[in-house]
Amino acid sequence: MPCLKILFIGLAYLCSFAFGLKCPQGFEEYNMACYLVVETKVDFFSAYRDCRAMKSYLLNVDATPELNFVKGLVERLGGRNYPGFWIGGFWSRTLQAWFWEKTDAEGRNTVTKLTPDNTDVSWWGYGEHSNVVNKRDDPEHWLMLKRRDLKLYSMNAYEKLGYICETVAE
Repeated sequence: MPCLKILFIGLAYLCSFAFGLKCPQGFEEYNMACYLVVETKVDFFSAYRDCRAMKSYLLNVDATPELNFVKGLVERLGGRNYPGFWIGGFWSRTLQAWFWEKTDAEGRNTVTKLTPDNTDVSWWGYGEHSNVVNKRDDPEHWLMLKRRDLKLYSMNAYEKLGYICETVAE
């Protein structure tokens, strides 16, 4: 019986390589998604276009374990001399709320509101998540992951930062 167990484990291991999820070159896989930290400093709109050109989108964070994985990438892959990295969140002045924008596997854009149900307050830098009243006339309404404390902050879109792209693993 132990031989059968070893054989089964060996086959499962080989199958994980043969049928495993694939990420584009340079991206790293985590939980059926692929991530790329880019250290080239660009404005928000250039980062958005660059991710789209790679068939990806700026990072959307869905859960604390995902954010922790991305923080690990930032720490491991660089960014030591960067103030932060653009991610896919934005403030809607019209709706007075934060949103994530991404492209699904079929190429459709989707927008999801950041709510207490899908966002942990501990992700945000001091005053960022709850201080929305001041965002009405504030030009800093694009999200970045700050290098110093690896938390979310709003930033002026023309600031030059690195960026983090995300796509679905295939």
